Amino acid sequence: MLWIQVSLDTFFDRCVPGNDPPQGHSYPTTNIELKSEKGIHDPLRTHINDILKGFNCRDLIALSSRSHPDKIRQRSSQERELNLLRPDIALYPNSPNAQKTYPIRSGTKNSAHAAAGDDKSSSILESQQQSQGDRQDGSTDSSGTGATATITKPPSLDTRVAWAWAELLIEVKKDSDRASFDVAQKGDKPPKLPSGKAHRDARGQVARYGREIFNRQHRQHLFMLSVVGHIAHILRLDTVGVIVSEPFNYLTQAELFGKFLYRFINMTPEQRGHNPTARRATPEEHTLFRSLWTRFPDVPSNSAVKRGLKKAATDGWPIYALDIYALWSDPDDRLDTRVVKTYKSHRCLVGRPDSMNGSMTGRMTRGFVAWDTVEQKAVYVKDSWRPVSSQIPSELENYQRLLERVLQPQKSVYFLTLRAGGDVVWSPGLRDGLCMESTDPHGSLQAVATLTQELVPAGRGRPFARRNCRLIFKEICRPLEDFSTAAHLVGIVYGALIAHGHAWTSADLLHRDVSVGNILIYDKPEGGFRPVLADWDLAKTKETLLEQKPTQNSRSGTWQFLSAVLQCYPQKPYQLSDDLESFLHVLNWCSLRYLKHGLSGRENAGQLAALFFALFDKEFQPGLGADQWKSHIRFKDIVQGWSPVPSPLGTDSNAFTTLLQSLTNLCRRHYQSKEVQQYLGAFPTVKCGPMFIEELIDEWADPFLNLPPNPSEDEQSSNIAPPIEIESPLKDHVAVMTAFRAAMCSKDWPESHENLKRVADQVPRISSFYMIQAVSSGNASSKRTSESVEELGQAAEVDISEPPTKRSRTNSVERPEPRADDATTGGLDTRTSSRERDHTSDSRLGGRSGSRAPTPATDSPRSTPGSRLGTPGLPPPLRPPERKTKGKGKA
Repeated sequence: MLWIQVSLDTFFDRCVPGNDPPQGHSYPTTNIELKSEKGIHDPLRTHINDILKGFNCRDLIALSSRSHPDKIRQRSSQERELNLLRPDIALYPNSPNAQKTYPIRSGTKNSAHAAAGDDKSSSILESQQQSQGDRQDGSTDSSGTGATATITKPPSLDTRVAWAWAELLIEVKKDSDRASFDVAQKGDKPPKLPSGKAHRDARGQVARYGREIFNRQHRQHLFMLSVVGHIAHILRLDTVGVIVSEPFNYLTQAELFGKFLYRFINMTPEQRGHNPTARRATPEEHTLFRSLWTRFPDVPSNSAVKRGLKKAATDGWPIYALDIYALWSDPDDRLDTRVVKTYKSHRCLVGRPDSMNGSMTGRMTRGFVAWDTVEQKAVYVKDSWRPVSSQIPSELENYQRLLERVLQPQKSVYFLTLRAGGDVVWSPGLRDGLCMESTDPHGSLQAVATLTQELVPAGRGRPFARRNCRLIFKEICRPLEDFSTAAHLVGIVYGALIAHGHAWTSADLLHRDVSVGNILIYDKPEGGFRPVLADWDLAKTKETLLEQKPTQNSRSGTWQFLSAVLQCYPQKPYQLSDDLESFLHVLNWCSLRYLKHGLSGRENAGQLAALFFALFDKEFQPGLGADQWKSHIRFKDIVQGWSPVPSPLGTDSNAFTTLLQSLTNLCRRHYQSKEVQQYLGAFPTVKCGPMFIEELIDEWADPFLNLPPNPSEDEQSSNIAPPIEIESPLKDHVAVMTAFRAAMCSKDWPESHENLKRVADQVPRISSFYMIQAVSSGNASSKRTSESVEELGQAAEVDISEPPTKRSRTNSVERPEPRADDATTGGLDTRTSSRERDHTSDSRLGGRSGSRAPTPATDSPRSTPGSRLGTPGLPPPLRPPERKTKGKGKA
């Protein structure tokens, strides 16, 4: 993550526009003792409210939230962990709509739960009658009633976190040894980020707070205050990085602190960071959206739409109306920018995102199941921040290329139908949206874009600016994780492979992000399903791939599914073979999570979690030599021809196990080819070990009408036991597609049916893993506290004061976004990243499957899953966290 420190004058000029307080304004004084963090933040909260009172501000109030996390209903373990985050102080709207979400107790049963309390601040809130929404975005009652709220008995200023409403976050530290930034005033010396673990963790805390706000609200940027004792920094966060002001003493330099608060409370919602094309829904829109899912009958073709709308209406998540001003196709047509020239505005209602990004920076992609109020139908809205560069085509441009070269009727079934899209634009004079049509997308319209990159000093490797963009799709799909059987899984992935092949051979376009989240299932209205390969925002043409080379030690794409050679050697150019290998990792990922195997069952949950982490989530740090590469577990498995899925003993081979091993062998042959050898050097000679693969169901329901001819026995046998070749078998799609065809057309499917269905997710999430470790150690009562809610990666940081020669630069290619763990650990300008998306399905289908195929003759027996936990690529055993008194810890 990029951190840029600037002078206070520059910060105010570029980030906080507006007038200053009247000359001679008197600021309140306070005494803040530095004995503890609580001893700082309680008086500081009162001090801020006194300053707001002096400015006659009744729209915002400072509340403490360090002891009560957000209580919004969540469904995934990851989100429950994120909810433990608790900033010390936050400024919230002082309106009935917001007040219903953040108090921990109310004065009367029908109270709006206004938060005011101690003697010095209670006068900020008075009994009010309001039936309309918040000042900052013109919203109305989030409950949809629009009822007048009566404030009768104010509770204390201690409140719970409400990410959906916070306007300004304030994080307090007592000691400088835990500060995010250097608090010492050093005159003309360049600023320098402290590099200790406690400092990196503090910056990671800032990034996590920003991620939560951006995921819960529709934002351009966000302001924060970082306070250490009597010293403060003002922060402005966007999806490029963080602009940090130089430090100042908020007590002795009261005019600076007052200047910031005065400008902040008088800024427009857009200047405070709200997206100008998004506003809170009206009561009528709110009521409509929350009831939409009940309109759809329980039939398979409606399953994704109904489930998506129901999730979007989750209690506690605000409903927004997005004004999407873009090129729109006719309802049943694909958008063709050669034909459609008129810009139109559609208002789409959205709620809780269907998917959210784990990183504060980068594309920050979110997906919404939305309701188009113009066409009265459900659509899918993809909201992201694209890099602005002539060398990086937008996803809209990539879809246009696919339309022109690939999407004939017989080939279009594996691609989504793009209805509209483009950069988000708005006009300052049109506060209530863009309800008009125009053939001129420019004029007085402005793009929603980032600012941080403009303040990077010259010669420091300035990153690309980013613009908010939205794409609207006709189809609402289910995730790949909804597959019902192993055969279903094979069919869906094969359909995505077909789409990938069409794009490469017909449009010269390489996807570069083959992952579980980008392979979808669309339930057709007439019945049946079709696979879809989605998310073409990272795609590049053959010509671009040949011309450009990466200049940083990182890759674009989803880390869990990158090829092992790219993980180990990020300087290698991205090639077709890397995408083809990703299809194997998708199958392995799904097999470990959702199909029965040798590590299924609670007694093996700890080993399975460790194996899964090592294979898919462990960050690999390049630059430590080939010996470390060869200890990387994914790298070792491919070089030795091992399938990583541990299967039970005593079963026969079948088509699915043959497919897994065939794909592994193809990758092994590829790694022995000159194409890879030139980057990694000679591999050790290791014969193929026993296959650890799974059983499949007894019948294949072919979802495709025209399968290629069944491959010959020679083709099948050559895939199962491939010879070592100099030429890579992954130079094109032929070998991989032949392996899939062999499996799909094979008669070698086991007769057992019940043991081959998809089961519930078997890989314990981190919190469950800690519980398992606690139980195994005899401490069954241990619980994971907020202190242990950390992501398992640690990003390297680059100091902002380093000479330009030490900074990674990428002027010719896109800078990949940080992984989820980068945002949590607060890496500085790491550029390390593999974009990640959370497409986790809420449903968990039942079933069983799994067995092991007989091992082929080999001189190199494979280790058992348990013995593999001692390899260098696997994490050390996790220990249960220390117990803490409830409410004392802070995330």
